[in-house]
Amino acid sequence: MRETNDSPDARVANIHVEPGSPNHRAGLGEEQIMASVIEAYRDEKGNLHHEASSAIIADIAAALGRVGDEGGLTEGVARLILEKRAAIEKAFGDLDRLEGNSLTVIDVSDHLRVQSLSA
Repeated sequence: MRETNDSPDARVANIHVEPGSPNHRAGLGEEQIMASVIEAYRDEKGNLHHEASSAIIADIAAALGRVGDEGGLTEGVARLILEKRAAIEKAFGDLDRLEGNSLTVIDVSDHLRVQSLSA
């Protein structure tokens, strides 16, 4: 198996599977080809995943460390974090606002109005 990184996104890898390798799977009734290209997603540790969400779950699980006995809950907790992303991001936004750490986003069209209010 040979990995190329032709994608501008370093997290996406194109994999060329060499014939005869354990990763080569020829479909029944299909003409065998010399190599095929698949899209895979790389997590922070360099492991490849078939889906972007799987790579992100692996990254979240790595950030969490071991959760539960023998780390058995880590992947499940990471999956829940990804599934509940909107609510979690809202909660962090609320925390930042309450602690005074929030950033103010100003639309360019409001720039003159904001300057006149602060003057």
